[in-house]
Amino acid sequence: MPRHISILFPGQGSQYIGMLDNLPTELVESFRSLALEALSFDIIDLIKNGNEEDLNKTSITQPAILLTSFIYFKHLQNSINFKADLMCGHSLGEYSALVASNSIALGDALKLVYQRGLLMEKSLEGSMYAILNTDIDIINEFCMKVRDDKNMIVSTANINSPKQIVIAGENKAVETVVSDLKNNGYKKCIKLNVAVASHCKINGKS
Repeated sequence: MPRHISILFPGQGSQYIGMLDNLPTELVESFRSLALEALSFDIIDLIKNGNEEDLNKTSITQPAILLTSFIYFKHLQNSINFKADLMCGHSLGEYSALVASNSIALGDALKLVYQRGLLMEKSLEGSMYAILNTDIDIINEFCMKVRDDKNMIVSTANINSPKQIVIAGENKAVETVVSDLKNNGYKKCIKLNVAVASHCKINGKS
């Protein structure tokens, strides 16, 4: 039976200072001038030597993850010389998949996600949580109650698996849902490292 290779690129929230450090310096440096021309600031230096507050800004996070993902992809290609049958991504990761599959140029993608991040930063303040080991119907019920009672935005944003559901919305609404879940025995709620609430109606209010 033939082996099929699929590549899944990560989305926002996976960023950290130094995430390029495990890659060959020569490979990373080969992308510096392209990234600098596309963004007009040295994002590689920011990834390597910056601070988390700057990196976690959505307009910085998105090109940083895209560039890092693509360089890791190239390193993997150089190491084992494979051809992927399928490429996909979590949210922002879709852009990384498009670049890796030669559907869009890296420089154009960096410009695009930088502007995308700037637009998203204009949305209402919000947050996201991963809810573990809780049925989606229960999560939806708690979200609906907060929406009805407080007239605020909160909803299911991602179904990563039957055991990991992500909710997103306005800060107070999301925190209320999480508190209600925990008070009812659903304790595993993990706040995501994102500066905006994606995949919910909060973006439509910006």
